[in-house]
Amino acid sequence: MTSAYPSSLSQSDGNSGSRNGKSKVILVVILLLVAAGAYVFGQDGSNGAAPWDDERSIDYSKPLKIVAATELSDMEPFIKQASADLGFDIQMDYDSGTLVNTRNLLDGAYSDKYDATWFATDAFAKVQGANPQTFHYSIARSPIALGIKKDVMDRLGWYHKEIKWADIADAAARGDLTFGMTDPQESNSGFLTLLSVFAEFGHLPKNEPFDVSKASINEPRLKDFFSGQTITSGSSGWLRDTFLKNPDKADGIFNYQSVLESMKENDGADIDVIIPEEGTGVADYPISPLRKAGDRDAEQDSQAKVMALSRWFDDHRAEVEEKTHLDAEPVYARNEDAEPYYQYPETQGDIDFLNRLYHDVLRRPADSNFLLDTSGSMQGKRLKDLKAILTSLINGTAGERDNPKGFSRRETIKLMPFSSKVAEGYTQERFDPDSAEQKRGLQDYVNGLQPRGETAIYDAVLQAYEQAEKKGDLLSSIVLMTDGASNAGTNRKDFINRLDRKLATTKRKIPVFVILYGESSEEEMNFLAEYTGGKVFDARSGDMAKAFEEIRSYQ
Repeated sequence: MTSAYPSSLSQSDGNSGSRNGKSKVILVVILLLVAAGAYVFGQDGSNGAAPWDDERSIDYSKPLKIVAATELSDMEPFIKQASADLGFDIQMDYDSGTLVNTRNLLDGAYSDKYDATWFATDAFAKVQGANPQTFHYSIARSPIALGIKKDVMDRLGWYHKEIKWADIADAAARGDLTFGMTDPQESNSGFLTLLSVFAEFGHLPKNEPFDVSKASINEPRLKDFFSGQTITSGSSGWLRDTFLKNPDKADGIFNYQSVLESMKENDGADIDVIIPEEGTGVADYPISPLRKAGDRDAEQDSQAKVMALSRWFDDHRAEVEEKTHLDAEPVYARNEDAEPYYQYPETQGDIDFLNRLYHDVLRRPADSNFLLDTSGSMQGKRLKDLKAILTSLINGTAGERDNPKGFSRRETIKLMPFSSKVAEGYTQERFDPDSAEQKRGLQDYVNGLQPRGETAIYDAVLQAYEQAEKKGDLLSSIVLMTDGASNAGTNRKDFINRLDRKLATTKRKIPVFVILYGESSEEEMNFLAEYTGGKVFDARSGDMAKAFEEIRSYQ
């Protein structure tokens, strides 16, 4: 039976402390290699042969290059200390979140650039059967938890009480609790939240492989839970920042316990951290050497360095736990009384099922307002590219081959072209991707877009706010695509005054996600995103399609 924690090395005896100098490192590596047959487990979790054949020393002239999940940037001081102690350079790149990094790994983007991966989990790579990594050594783990404002805890009467998933769902259904979480299709923290609540209400056993076919799917209770979601996000970092800067948006957020504890300690967040009593999904942060096709020496060198680094972390557990709030006890050292946890799915079909259920059924429907610059400067290729991107969203073919994006089921889509003035636009309520009629109506409107006039950006945003405020029960967002600065209509000062008056009565700050394109003013676009709690996506390199695809996770 495969554990939720990827295969790792058995615990060795004792702690030898920091290793200073090359001679001690070589000794440690040799001892580990001698015992490797007993300590290393295969990719499938079975007891397998060691991933190398001969004892060998480390090549100190070459660095160990690791691509990591963004939240592991907090580990940088430890990496520097480990590099000094072990005697070889360790280079860390924090490319993106775990799910995006995994897709890049499976596409082959990392094979020639890096020696190892360090993600929140290797589970998503395992289900593909691509086998890009040689073994997995869990460094630490962190469960999914709810970071909730202390005044909300008090209002709900949750102090001195063991909180269950059912308590959270009940409070959300009553309208007494709102929360944010990341998109489970793009971020592991969101996926683990979805997995945990699905497994709990579906009566799936803990500490066993996750299997959708064995669940008693409790759609009403799941809907109760997700009725409380008021923020969605493509990244844990943006979710964290939004919660800190815009406290009216939600009562709490779901994230890793370590991230939430760090928010309390480093950001001054006035929150309590709740791990539901029944248990949750857990990130286990394995360091995993990459296979090196045709270069056995490089592959063995990476494995030896990863083993030395892993042993170094074993020897520094207390420091890691104190400074990062991660549980640094190795997975293999867990005892029978350890907290239960929900495992990751072992098939891509189960992962896809959970994501479809979330987007199509469970979460609040999206209310997406697209402000489309059709001023004279969009003439030619720019408008042609914009039409092509909107067409791919209508057809559901945007994004990567293994991660397609499109307009969502039940989504309200508002296309609002603007130039010197804002056009009436086209609205499709409760979009159905299976409806040829709905798709044709959207496509005909997109095909008819024509460039003319100047650029009244602030008028367009104000009108989009008017539209979005009418849909308070939906997850509303505004996407602004422009290739210029505002040169018509309302100026910035009047825009601020008008929006401030509106926010004073509605208390509903709807994020504006800006696509920076062409000659658009970076300063002006950053102001709009910052002022409304949104985010800027830079497409000035010409990749407007990628920006639209990324934004879908925030809507």
